[in-house]
Amino acid sequence: MTEVRHPEKMRRDRIMLMCLTILGIAAILSVSVNLFKIRNKEQEVISTTIQTTTESSNNLITESTVISTSKFNV
Repeated sequence: MTEVRHPEKMRRDRIMLMCLTILGIAAILSVSVNLFKIRNKEQEVISTTIQTTTESSNNLITESTVISTSKFNV
């Protein structure tokens, strides 16, 4: 005896497959966006640290220059 598939069941299967596909695409996009945000936060922290370190170094150089030149002015 051959199995007869009803058109309603085939349509429901297609709709379910499309919904699962859309859900999978949405999940991939969500994960990608979250990873992108995390990577940008890490880069922001690194650049802030580099900027702070550079500013501190520049301040130390400026202070040492002022101290050195003031010794010669006396």
